[in-house]
Amino acid sequence: MLSDVSPKLAQRAIEDIAVLKNPPRGHRAHFTQPTPASWRSKELRKIFRLFDLDSSGVVEASELLILGQRRQALGQKARVWDEAKNTELVRKMDTDGDGVVEEKEFVKCINPNPTAL
Repeated sequence: MLSDVSPKLAQRAIEDIAVLKNPPRGHRAHFTQPTPASWRSKELRKIFRLFDLDSSGVVEASELLILGQRRQALGQKARVWDEAKNTELVRKMDTDGDGVVEEKEFVKCINPNPTAL
């Protein structure tokens, strides 16, 4: 059940986003990335799998809501993460309108122009 998701798992997903935004000096990203664009896409696919809390192959609104609320609880976001903000994010990411976020939609939303890195 999604409400039973480990805070540790949510924390890992949130930390991975922070590393993706700004890899610390000496992080494996500095040594293994073939190109910035392909490395970023690969890392986003990993993060997507972490966000897919129930391993269904898609990220549902309930999973994003849990992660958004945990991120707020960890002090990473000052604003309240609520159903309305969550619905808006899902709508933005869900380009095919099926109500869930697929990996390709997630990557494209976060990294809309992968060659412009």
